[in-house]
Amino acid sequence: MNEASFWIQLATMLVVVLSLLVFFLQLRTMRKASSAQNFLTLINFLQDREVRKARRLVLTELVQKPSSSWDRNERDIASVVYSTYDTAGIMVKAKLVPGDLLLENWGPSIARCYSVIEGFLLELSARVPDAAYGKNFRWLRDSYIKMQNCDSV
Repeated sequence: MNEASFWIQLATMLVVVLSLLVFFLQLRTMRKASSAQNFLTLINFLQDREVRKARRLVLTELVQKPSSSWDRNERDIASVVYSTYDTAGIMVKAKLVPGDLLLENWGPSIARCYSVIEGFLLELSARVPDAAYGKNFRWLRDSYIKMQNCDSV
């Protein structure tokens, strides 16, 4: 009986291990699908008509004057841009979307927009020091710069 019991236990363990392997593969597939869905959602968010318009205004109009002279509307436009890229940074940090894919396609825009909006973000942070305005936007820009430096080496 001992030998039969041994083979039954071995077969049971083999079934458990194979079941865990199948579950692991299913989980990995579900994560990839979830990541793809999250990325599509982020792309739709970044490609929204108002967001694209705000980025265009930041890069064509706001770039030409210091943030201290922006009016209320221009500050609102800058807020749309920094908040969308800040949200993208949060999603990348949380590994909800593939950061490399985002940076390959939006990295130049992220870097240029950040350079225009940086003074505005510093002003906001000076008023409310604990708020850390644009922290994830800055992290995203820094990640793009690191990626560029690695690519050029």
